[in-house]
Amino acid sequence: MRHANWRGLSFCLPSGDDIFHKKIFNFVNEIPDAVELLQTKPTGTLVVIGACFGATVLAGVKLAGMSRAVAFEPDPRNLALLKRNLAENDVEDRVTVVPAAAWSSPGVLRLESSEDRNIGDSRIVLGVKEGTSHKVIAVTVDKALEDFKSGKITVLVASDV
Repeated sequence: MRHANWRGLSFCLPSGDDIFHKKIFNFVNEIPDAVELLQTKPTGTLVVIGACFGATVLAGVKLAGMSRAVAFEPDPRNLALLKRNLAENDVEDRVTVVPAAAWSSPGVLRLESSEDRNIGDSRIVLGVKEGTSHKVIAVTVDKALEDFKSGKITVLVASDV
């Protein structure tokens, strides 16, 4: 693991991930710049679909001032990095992590994890690719956010299905 620090944020990233180390500065600048462009007060809840290692989530809650975030991330490797980076930046209490893929209907999907060179390149695959993909839970964003509002986010893991 390598540490990357930028604008007061700290990230743990795999040592071999060349692509994200080069692009991290773009990720942490996206949310504050977008909020400024929209001229809104960033006091609401940020929803991030495919949160990966947490750059956009952290930029939203730490730099842009969003009060909360809901982060969807189905890839187990990225999920571990996301949780580690949230803890590293002391924002676990402001971020609800949904360990599932956001999809049009609930169910089980197959996720093909990316190479270690680019952890952000995981993707849902239709059809079975034995050995290169694994099962993940899929939830609808509407249902997950409804549950979030009521304080009861519950997501199964694929091995429970």
